[in-house]
Amino acid sequence: MKYYDLAALKAHLPEYLRAIGTQVFMKGEHQLTTACPIHQGTKRNFHAILKPDGAWVWTCRSGCGGDGGTVLDLHAQLHGLHAKSADCIPGAAGVLNVLPGDKPISIHTVTRHREQRRRATRQRAIAEERQRTLTTSITAKRAELLDPYLSNDWRADFFDELAGPAGAGKSLIAHITRQALGGRSANPMTAWTGRLPWNDNLIAAELLLIDDSVASTDPRARKAFGAYFKEAIHAGNVTINTRRKTSFDLRPVWHVMVCCNETPENLSVIPPLEDGIEDKIILLKVAPIKTPMPACTVEEILHHRPRRITMDACRRGAGDFARSRFPHDETGRNSPQI
Repeated sequence: MKYYDLAALKAHLPEYLRAIGTQVFMKGEHQLTTACPIHQGTKRNFHAILKPDGAWVWTCRSGCGGDGGTVLDLHAQLHGLHAKSADCIPGAAGVLNVLPGDKPISIHTVTRHREQRRRATRQRAIAEERQRTLTTSITAKRAELLDPYLSNDWRADFFDELAGPAGAGKSLIAHITRQALGGRSANPMTAWTGRLPWNDNLIAAELLLIDDSVASTDPRARKAFGAYFKEAIHAGNVTINTRRKTSFDLRPVWHVMVCCNETPENLSVIPPLEDGIEDKIILLKVAPIKTPMPACTVEEILHHRPRRITMDACRRGAGDFARSRFPHDETGRNSPQI
């Protein structure tokens, strides 16, 4: 956007009068007189003085209707314009042969821009410091939360063996454990018995669940199964073998649970209880419980739900209990007062 220096234009009233063909009579350096170019008079009724700010201010004393003002007001009255119109300033500058230029930057603008840059730099430094502090705190909190999980002590888990008859609730306990650990489980039997070399499906689960899987009764296969368990849970990094990809090592967080019946054939899934592995196996017997009322279906639960017990029923029940506990004699001395 082009800019006209209004202060410079207002300081060139004598040059403007000469440019439009009016003879100027100077009275020193700060006053001038001439014939009024507005009403084209012959007398020198047009007077102008130089203000301390460098602008010439004129007035016509003949009463021609000239309102006076600066060179812009003179140009506006000569051409029938408004002094603040868009055509007035370029027209006056064209008469004076003044070309527009870029807007100069005042000292106040420079100071304001410098202060804005300084404020922006300060705010950016504060934001960076807050980000560093937040990152440090998050890193410290993350390390505080993850260090126990990544340490060897936390990863040294046990081999939970749930053995019991059918319908005892072993699968229910496994389901609750799966939901508590994130809802994901995988069967490590294929990978830990050596039948397949790939074990990449295990890294997508927190619970390694073996539920009524067929196991070998061969002592060598059972020992190999125990060795795989110790390597995956109690050793360092675990090698993950994937199909058609390069193997890699990582330290997963796993919990192992085995559910089986309590017959000798089904208990053969447990590795041999030898030194080095017997302290890592927890063998739990699961027994079914029988509720005092049917509770297998929703209809049974609703049908046998407890009814409202009144105070009279409580008194009757207490009296029956007291009579059974303290039988009446002929004198009635042993009879409690209910």
